[in-house]
Amino acid sequence: MSIRTSTYYIPSIRLFSLILILVALGILIGTSCAAVEKIPTMATMVVVPESPTIEQSFHVTGKLVTVSGEALGNKRVILETSQKGVDYPESFSFLAIGDTSKEGVFEFFRPKNTLPEFLRVSFSGNTEYGAATSPVVSVRGAGTSSPQRRIGTGTITVSTNPAGADMYVDNIYRGITPGMIGGLAEGAHSLEVGKAGYQNETMEAYVTPERGCYFSITLNPGGLGLTQTNFSSILSYRENVSVPLGDPDFIADFNGISMTLYGNAPNVSVTTMESDDAVTGGHDYMVIMTDH
Repeated sequence: MSIRTSTYYIPSIRLFSLILILVALGILIGTSCAAVEKIPTMATMVVVPESPTIEQSFHVTGKLVTVSGEALGNKRVILETSQKGVDYPESFSFLAIGDTSKEGVFEFFRPKNTLPEFLRVSFSGNTEYGAATSPVVSVRGAGTSSPQRRIGTGTITVSTNPAGADMYVDNIYRGITPGMIGGLAEGAHSLEVGKAGYQNETMEAYVTPERGCYFSITLNPGGLGLTQTNFSSILSYRENVSVPLGDPDFIADFNGISMTLYGNAPNVSVTTMESDDAVTGGHDYMVIMTDH
């Protein structure tokens, strides 16, 4: 019995031709892709009103087009801001994002009381259109010798532990905690809170019109913690007394004038000393308080 085998060959000329065709197609496709260039674009931008004051809101509007004037609708653009300006392109940061209309128009809103700033609008481009960045616009005097300043009033809100502390702003009494102090001019203010038996706390608060200033303060116990000093004509006198918590610390009288000291610190002894003044004919009176 014999076995027949068959072998088939592809002519080498045909295989070589197929390879050449594939290589040619690849070169053609690559050349075609390389030949396609992105269409250059440009963005314009203006501020309306042209020179808004610090008390005015304004709009940033403009148009995205090709260099030949074709409007680019439905394209995403970004509003960017900087405090440094055109010479520092890396300082611009994201502010808002929006889309162009069918006519290529975009618009952004900026509220009043925003800081002086430099603005620009950018388009990152896509597979068909190139990127574009608008000219930089200075707003509210940014980059000049006289940038606009905000004018307005703000608030300070204070809470303390324990509550019921007196509040003073710029050395003026403004109620007790917890409480809110309004009508304060923008800028730095001195805030002091204090409560009998606790150490006063003093700090600086910077007030701005567009946001509140909040403080939550824990008061530390004071030394003797006197709550009041009272002078009266009641004749009374005690010396070398031990201070009971919450009761009068010291009551003394000299020549018809009585002095009463109140506090909340325990274990305090009070010693009085009295002497005549030979020059004036009056009397010296000394109170010594010692915390044990």
